[in-house]
Amino acid sequence: MSAAVGSSPPDVTAAARRLSPVAGAALGVSCAVLALVPWLAGGARLPQQVLWAEPVPSPLPVALLPLSPFSLIDVLAVLVVGPALAGAALRLVRRSRRMTVDRRSVLGAGAGVLGVQAVTGVQALTTVASGLPERTASDVYLAALALLVATGVGTGLVLLALLTAEPKAPVVLGVTLTALLAGGWPTAVLAPLGLLGVLGPVGGRLGTNGSLEAAWLAPVAVGAVIGWAGLRTRGRALAAAAALLLLWAGPAVITAVTMAVGYRVAWHYPGELVGYGAQVLLASLSSTGSTVRAIALAAAVAVVVGGAIAVARRGTPRRDDAGVDDAGVDDSGPA
Repeated sequence: MSAAVGSSPPDVTAAARRLSPVAGAALGVSCAVLALVPWLAGGARLPQQVLWAEPVPSPLPVALLPLSPFSLIDVLAVLVVGPALAGAALRLVRRSRRMTVDRRSVLGAGAGVLGVQAVTGVQALTTVASGLPERTASDVYLAALALLVATGVGTGLVLLALLTAEPKAPVVLGVTLTALLAGGWPTAVLAPLGLLGVLGPVGGRLGTNGSLEAAWLAPVAVGAVIGWAGLRTRGRALAAAAALLLLWAGPAVITAVTMAVGYRVAWHYPGELVGYGAQVLLASLSSTGSTVRAIALAAAVAVVVGGAIAVARRGTPRRDDAGVDDAGVDDSGPA
């Protein structure tokens, strides 16, 4: 039967150009594996454990995650960088306008990331369990490490959702959290490329604690994403304020938790452990010198990036004058 006169053929372009869930899953798997590369390249030997039975093997066995009470930020870094990379990749694909990225594509990427991280988490926990003596303290110890892995996986999936959101305000928060939780992952990637010789002295002058990430990379990333998003809507302005607040408080919280967990003497006295962590947190928050430098650097980068984008867009039609984001989403309210 012939088609009716004047009827248009079915539109199959959008379906043909949609990033399928399978392709999204492949992207998620690739990004999750990429996040493991610095750890695997370093030998992937399990860090020293607290409750392992004697004699402790030397070298320690291979583990796909650096599970240990003394490497909290390293575990979180490996688990959040993969989803963050997947989220950034999906956003770039969508911005290229050559392919449609919908919720199913994002769910596919999340499934791919989750699959890899489930394998790595189970393998690492099994490796730790193999050396623990059979007692109640070992069960609590293993449960705490499992909670750490679950926290990292859950945080990573939240970052994936933030970075693939259509409004820009969630992206600002996603980039900020990623920059703060990435730990030494950027350094591990930059070191083989020979770039730390240039960035290291800069980071050393700008910050304290000898942390290139906290002193240089995190403020630059936060400032760049604020400059990219701008402050034209209430949601973006609130996100920028929250990002600067996280830049101030985030490193202090991470330092307090890391040092408290590493205070082995107080492990059997929870009250003392919490008190010690609170003291470290207050001391870190009151260290105004490094905080002012980090926020000033982020603000300067935001101004430069925002100005450069404004100049590049001069003479082109503005798409968000009414508080509508690039993707056509109303971003005028809190995101």
